[in-house]
Amino acid sequence: MAETIGLFILESIGATASITGIGAATVTVAGVSAATIVGTAAIIGASIGLNYALASSVRPDVPKPEDGSQSIKQAVPPRIKGFGTNRLAGYAMLYEASPTQRPGKAYVVNALHSGVVGAFRGFYLNDDLVNTIGDITHGGAAQVAAQDDKGKYAAIYLETHLGIVPEIPNSLLTVDPQINGLWGVNHRGDGVASLTMLCNGISSPQNFTNVYPHNLPSPSAIVDCSPVWDPRDPAQSRSNPATWTVNKNPVLQLIFYLTAEDGGVGLDFDAVIGPNLAAWMGEADLCDQPVARSDGSMEPRYRSDGWYTYDNAPADVIGSILSTCDGWLGEAGDGSLVIVVGVYRPPADPPITADHVLGFSLDYGQADEQLINVLDVTFTDPAQNYVTVPTEPWRDEASISLVGETKSKPLELKWVQSSSQARRLADRAMQRLNPQLTGSFTTTLYGLRYLGRRWVPIQYPFVSGLQNNVVEIQNAEVDLMRGRILWQFSLIATDTIEAYDPATDEGGAPASPPSIVPVLLRREDGNPYIREDGTAYMREASL
Repeated sequence: MAETIGLFILESIGATASITGIGAATVTVAGVSAATIVGTAAIIGASIGLNYALASSVRPDVPKPEDGSQSIKQAVPPRIKGFGTNRLAGYAMLYEASPTQRPGKAYVVNALHSGVVGAFRGFYLNDDLVNTIGDITHGGAAQVAAQDDKGKYAAIYLETHLGIVPEIPNSLLTVDPQINGLWGVNHRGDGVASLTMLCNGISSPQNFTNVYPHNLPSPSAIVDCSPVWDPRDPAQSRSNPATWTVNKNPVLQLIFYLTAEDGGVGLDFDAVIGPNLAAWMGEADLCDQPVARSDGSMEPRYRSDGWYTYDNAPADVIGSILSTCDGWLGEAGDGSLVIVVGVYRPPADPPITADHVLGFSLDYGQADEQLINVLDVTFTDPAQNYVTVPTEPWRDEASISLVGETKSKPLELKWVQSSSQARRLADRAMQRLNPQLTGSFTTTLYGLRYLGRRWVPIQYPFVSGLQNNVVEIQNAEVDLMRGRILWQFSLIATDTIEAYDPATDEGGAPASPPSIVPVLLRREDGNPYIREDGTAYMREASL
């Protein structure tokens, strides 16, 4: 199975690329194919999203969720774009203090996101989730509410901008004559969502540590990122982005990324998506379909929340999206793209038979050095400040019992924000890692009808395991000159591929870190220790 898992790192397919199948299947007879535009590595790498998430030898460049908690100071930073809801700190565009005011003021402006965002849903100062006195979810300025009775953060103001064009001038900066020379009314930041923090000075040294216990805080925000077009909604128009809404559906996000000229690959929608739009929407519906959790509640089957920078490779971004839905991306015979998400459906095509098979190469089971029976699953947890956390490891107990040891591999699901979704994906990933049969077979050009198919029935009575089974296509190479197609496949167990049971397989929720609460320091007589200014000494304790 190493060949399958390693597909995403292939950079080329040799000299026959112009007529060789790319991803699931590609034929290019004339003109330029979508794979040529996107890049061979992008289509091959994204052919099956969970293969990408399972890769450990080469790590993707898409940022980790933790990277959204601290802003970065960089002279010319790459732009950021995201889908769904994410915590973003962005890049510092202004980091200054008033030069002569006493007490002084500090100003921070962070560029969070390229392009308009849907809304701001929350704010962090360091890792403290704070509230504002006033609603600035859709723009505006407001004071941060005191976080305790000593006025923690109460001298801070935040201002948000959604990234509209033209944008509104920054009110916290333009009113200060000592700073608006650096950031005036013309520094609007059109098309860039931003977060501004103003920290007012504190004249009393004793009170300063109460308001700023960690000195200058680092601001970040929970942001509903890029709106995307949903063709299923008649109120939305592809030609009018103002009608789009933020959507966590991975299929809709992939359409945006593949066709967007700014922040995407820029493919021609009418050429690569339009011919199969109805099928794409069918896959989007499957992602939205409610599925049960172990507590009896329901959630959408697949959701995608993540962000990337403009210098990330397309293969990394496409792979990150597909990994949230066990997505399979390929190219049909007409050059259009096909997506199939991780919901098994029996294939409707007639089977490939011995009349069409010219030869084959088979591998039964897995070699000991390739066997994996434990997946160390991680995902992004909003309940823990949007950081990567582990779920319970996914274990193949039958394999562990048979070989007498555990052989683990990481499954990184950075764009997944649900523990139960991560567990469902882990089940599918383990099945892919340990198939009963893998290999390749060569067919006549009759096989052209199966280009763009994820699951293909095969009836080959002379080979054990292929008498009357279904295989998942990993790759296809079309050789028109010789009149044959080479298929790489993995046998699937149709009776267990959808056997996930939340009652037994979901496991427990990730453990949350202990809450930190202030506790009074008291004397032996029970009275608190008091400072000269009348405030009580406190210490932090875990609950």
